[in-house]
Amino acid sequence: MKMKSLAIAAAAFAVSAPVLADGKPTIADMLDASGITASGRIEAGYDYANTDGDPRPTAALTGGLTKGDQFNLHQAAINIAKTPASGVGGAVTLLAGEDAKALNSSGDAIFPLQAYLSYATGNLTVIGGRFLTLAGAEVIDSSANFNATRGILFSFQPTYHNGLRATYKVSDALSLTAGVVNSYNPADIEDNNQKTFEGNVTYTPITGFTNSLTVYAGKEGTTAQSGGTTLVDYVGTYTLTPSTTLALNADYYNIQVAQNDHADAWGVAGYVNQKLDGANRVAVRAEYFKSDKDGIPLPARNVKGVTATFGHALTDSFEVVAEARADFAGKGNALYATHDPDTQYVGTVRAVYKF
Repeated sequence: MKMKSLAIAAAAFAVSAPVLADGKPTIADMLDASGITASGRIEAGYDYANTDGDPRPTAALTGGLTKGDQFNLHQAAINIAKTPASGVGGAVTLLAGEDAKALNSSGDAIFPLQAYLSYATGNLTVIGGRFLTLAGAEVIDSSANFNATRGILFSFQPTYHNGLRATYKVSDALSLTAGVVNSYNPADIEDNNQKTFEGNVTYTPITGFTNSLTVYAGKEGTTAQSGGTTLVDYVGTYTLTPSTTLALNADYYNIQVAQNDHADAWGVAGYVNQKLDGANRVAVRAEYFKSDKDGIPLPARNVKGVTATFGHALTDSFEVVAEARADFAGKGNALYATHDPDTQYVGTVRAVYKF
């Protein structure tokens, strides 16, 4: 009886355990078998700009470089997640490098970009903890963007939040998301006694055409008299052909600067990503931003920008990117800091590896 039990156990292990040819399971095999996914990326390169940048949290990512003539480790990230279709899960993303310094208010070179628990039941998924924003066409993950630098709109969109979020999948074409977070602005993420509410509708009427409308509304600060902040963000992406993808990002931004006094701003950015062949692609971004007050949310009231990017994929997971960018604030208007010129030129060559 004992031998029979051992034989059954051995047979069950042989069927269930993923192994290599030599009979030893890899770490990836064991993670897959447990439902855990692990991935990461590394982005490094050389950057030049005729501006010095400023301490705005996202200056380094948008192209207002903190140092305009440098080799940089922009980011290294590790993602670990277990998010089953039903039941309890979670995810953690650790980010390191210059982008990590730019994104978090403490300036640390390593910090938890995401760390949340999740619970899924039926078509409903709820997450709580720290998670990425719903707004914007461009994201912190460099490998998911068309361009190497992020656009002007990214500089006043939120990036991550602490809070609670629920997503309900109405159908394959429609999903609804609502949440409450500590703050619109990550710099206030730990201190804000007020709360910001988020909402999103994502609709894909036909394959390859996705529309996403996001709203953030709340107050920044520690008292009930703190200023209100509102963002209305639209992102549309359209796969025109297997080789051509178009995207549009439009924003309206409003912030209370004093009692009965508000600043309004809006911006729009258009994107084209064109695959030339299996290894090469080009991407173009054109953008415009306008505000009715100086310094809110950007130093200049009017900014125009154009970016051209060439990417060459050496493998499916490794791409080398060369980019040229120009931003224009108008004569006599500083772009990112009071000592900066009114026109910024940026050139960058970067390598992005995904694993």
